Amino acid sequence: MLVLALSVVSVVCVVSIVSVVYLYQQVQSMKAQLVAAHTNTSFDCLTRTGVRVTWKGGRQGLIFMDLDHMHGLNSLLGYAQVDALIHRALATLRSTDAVSSIGQWMSGDEFIITCFAGEEVGLATRLRGVMSDITQELRMDSSIQAKHAELLATDARYGMSAPTFAATYGCVTTVTGASLETEVNRASFKVQAAKAANDRGTVN
Repeated sequence: MLVLALSVVSVVCVVSIVSVVYLYQQVQSMKAQLVAAHTNTSFDCLTRTGVRVTWKGGRQGLIFMDLDHMHGLNSLLGYAQVDALIHRALATLRSTDAVSSIGQWMSGDEFIITCFAGEEVGLATRLRGVMSDITQELRMDSSIQAKHAELLATDARYGMSAPTFAATYGCVTTVTGASLETEVNRASFKVQAAKAANDRGTVN
């Protein structure tokens, strides 16, 4: 009986280890994936399903765009309208040849934009202005204002003092030979530092 019990424990341990290893591999695979579309094509793949693209590396500009108050926006507008606003904002970059790709990173509120080296801050600032204009539109809509007031009174996680469509940006010039994850982490660190300093909606 003891031998049988030990055998069962051993099998359980092996299964648990295999499960953990598999989960780790899945997470790493997700982190290595950049969901992207060239700006001369449609933005259909900016949905949550997306497609895989290869990171070419080299020296270029990289913007990490992290949407602010995503829970509040989804509660206020609904997922479909928030996605439409994201597409609308990113579509403004189609008019410049400086942008090489726009991609979704890990989740629905984090995006990667690659561009010519030195153009990243200007492009992020341009996006910030577009999103600010959209914010003003939202705040002039009486139905959105009514929904906003309702959420303030009923949803403790809502988190917006006024309807706001904005993002915090981390901008870097990539290092030749560095991995995509390394460069994204550098840009993401700037975003997290800004948020920790309560400086959302800024270009860093």
